[in-house]
Amino acid sequence: MGTTAVSESFFSHPCVDGVELVLRDLSTTVEMHELTVANIERLRRWEQWAQPEPTLPRTFEYTRRRLDDFTAGAMLPCAIRVDGALVGSVELCIDTGTSTSELGVWVDAGAEGRGIARAACEAVLDHAFGPGRLQRVEARIATINVRSRRLAEQLGFTLEGTLRSACLVGADRQDLAVYGLIAEEWAAQGDGEARAAA
Repeated sequence: MGTTAVSESFFSHPCVDGVELVLRDLSTTVEMHELTVANIERLRRWEQWAQPEPTLPRTFEYTRRRLDDFTAGAMLPCAIRVDGALVGSVELCIDTGTSTSELGVWVDAGAEGRGIARAACEAVLDHAFGPGRLQRVEARIATINVRSRRLAEQLGFTLEGTLRSACLVGADRQDLAVYGLIAEEWAAQGDGEARAAA
């Protein structure tokens, strides 16, 4: 049995309309590398990790570190698939000591505007705020990243403040908008169908 079949049977979560989350494991490395290369100029506007020239060994090492953190309970790294094709990534960086985490997501340019990122984030947040899990999830977004800020607000995050010149991206410093969502607020939004109608 191939590694892809093993990983997908171990971790696979259907969302809506063909959107599925799978563990971002080593079997996704080549696809994720190709997707990153195709979107690198967009990603470099917002992400420090995207600044070095993308190579397959770098993507492999990045994925391996994420898996180590997943094993330690400090990370939930997911690849987003639509009808079987990989289109992006969503992850939670988890602080088990404080029961909090930070949410990050990106999708291919061709996947934007179709509700894919939102569906993926909703699935991850449903899991994060399950019984006995996290109490708070943050999203730290460049103030000029209007699309990502809109997504956070659609998900029910509250803008809690701005960290001035807090993030170095390439040679530029960016202000970060800090959004927060707590478990009670997520529960109050109801089930996935209710959120989709919001």
